[in-house]
Amino acid sequence: MAKSVVNVLITGDVKGLQKAVGSASDSFKKFGKATALAVGAAGAAFVAISAKLVKAGETAATSNARIEQIATSMGLFGEGTENAGTSVEELTDRLVKLAEKTARATGVDQNQIKLTQAKLLTFKELATTADELGGAFDRATKVAIDMGAAGFGSAEQNAVQLGKALNDPIAGITALTRSGITFTQAEKDVIRTLVESGQAYKAQDMILQAIEAQVGGTAEATANASDKMKVGFSQLQEQLGERLLPAFQKLTDFVLDKVFPAIEQVADVFAEEGLAGVVGMAADFIKQEGPKALEALGDMLKKLANFVVDTGLPWLLDKLEELGKALVEWIRPRIVPMLKEIGDFLGEAANWLINTGLPLLVDKLVQLGNALVEWIGPNIAPMLQELGKFLAKLLEWIITEAVPKVAAEALKLAGALLSWLAELLPKALAGVGLFVLELVKAIPGLFVDLVNAMFDAGKSLGTHIIDGLKAGIAAVVDVASDIGKEIADAVWDALKWSWNTFVAGPVNGAVRRAVNLLDSTLGPFVNFDDPPDIIPKLAKGGIVNKPTLALIGEAGPEAVVPLSGRNTPSLGGGNITINVAGSVISESDLIETVRRGLLDAQQSGKQVVYAA
Repeated sequence: MAKSVVNVLITGDVKGLQKAVGSASDSFKKFGKATALAVGAAGAAFVAISAKLVKAGETAATSNARIEQIATSMGLFGEGTENAGTSVEELTDRLVKLAEKTARATGVDQNQIKLTQAKLLTFKELATTADELGGAFDRATKVAIDMGAAGFGSAEQNAVQLGKALNDPIAGITALTRSGITFTQAEKDVIRTLVESGQAYKAQDMILQAIEAQVGGTAEATANASDKMKVGFSQLQEQLGERLLPAFQKLTDFVLDKVFPAIEQVADVFAEEGLAGVVGMAADFIKQEGPKALEALGDMLKKLANFVVDTGLPWLLDKLEELGKALVEWIRPRIVPMLKEIGDFLGEAANWLINTGLPLLVDKLVQLGNALVEWIGPNIAPMLQELGKFLAKLLEWIITEAVPKVAAEALKLAGALLSWLAELLPKALAGVGLFVLELVKAIPGLFVDLVNAMFDAGKSLGTHIIDGLKAGIAAVVDVASDIGKEIADAVWDALKWSWNTFVAGPVNGAVRRAVNLLDSTLGPFVNFDDPPDIIPKLAKGGIVNKPTLALIGEAGPEAVVPLSGRNTPSLGGGNITINVAGSVISESDLIETVRRGLLDAQQSGKQVVYAA
């Protein structure tokens, strides 16, 4: 930061000024220390909370990773394994959710349950059922927790013994027996027979049934509300730690990397340059870092809003829904007995209050009143006299001693305060003036940058709008051209259809009907098997020697060629065929083709026959 040094020449007595500067310096040093302590306390609290959440999140992540790694190492799940239909990730997710649900029901920490599951996964014969809901693996997990609640050691220790027993039932039940789980000799014999006959899964079921009959349900039955609440808060901390860890980490880095060094820099500047240096430093900082801070603040608020909308609210709603369902499931079977118990309690309480409590209270109040009257009666006059003497002495002390001393101390305090203000106020006002001056200098630059940014944005927006209008107008012109062409074609087709339908068609139809009538009456005398059209159709060609109404073009393109005049070809001797490809040539090509054909016919003296 560039620094400007201003030398001020002061004439006269400067002792007062030196004293004011020294006092202000001491005051700001104290302020700096107090600020540092406050920020330090807030930072310490933040770090403590962050550390707790981070630890909870890391503990959960470690427990989950342990299950996933052991499942991967055992090679029993996933593609190419015995249980190819279940991936390691799906298995891990199922076991984690089961552990959390069991923890909320039993009050046992979910990470202890996950450790129990991890140890049971190391026993292959048992681990193959880990993807079955309610299978041998799930039952073994619950039995290990129930054994722990019944006093058979910790759940993870029980998991090892259970894993051995279920993996090798014949040898394993001996260790369980030493731990206190009892099996009859008949049960041992049946288990041995099942294993030797290749029915190990039935032996596992028999062992689990025997243990469940002795300790099943102990964990849930002995769980208290405090343990369940502790587990609930623990799971909430883990979830918050996993979701908010990145944000807490960034904030911690900001406090350590930015806030503390900034406080130290302010203290150093104040020690070297005093209040004016601190104010100047603040003005420079606002000028340089203000836009960045605003941009960073906007980005942070945007990310926070996205997190709340996309993650926070959906997660909170899911958790509230889960809590509501759990609460309903817990209340439904208990609500009627609970209401009955509450009614019985209120009835008994009301009866006791009416029949016993109130009469006893009245008797005791009467006894207390009689005792007070008997005690106060003879002593009230002397007591009031002594109280009056005490109050007189107290009032005399307040007037003669307390009030003068308090007034004198107050005057001293007021004088000291005024002296301190007289020394500090000029310096503080000068610093505020410099701060305002620097801020005013910084504002035009920020305003110019804002105006330039708005101008650039407007220019870019205008360019996009003009380009969009051009493209839109071009598209409209193209569409209008296509529509016009289609309308013209449609009108021409309509005209041709109208002519054929309402003129040529009806006339030919009338002629046909007349010929048919003549054929029916004059048939014996005249041959009308192939009556001609009154309006002849010339699609197949023909010769016309006088003015005649004819229909042309009804079967495709045709040529009308005059046969009289200087260029009329002779009608004698042979035939000339003029082939006209009307569908692929233009009108000028058609005329030229016919002209050349007629010239050839004139030279050869042959009759002309037209073929379209």
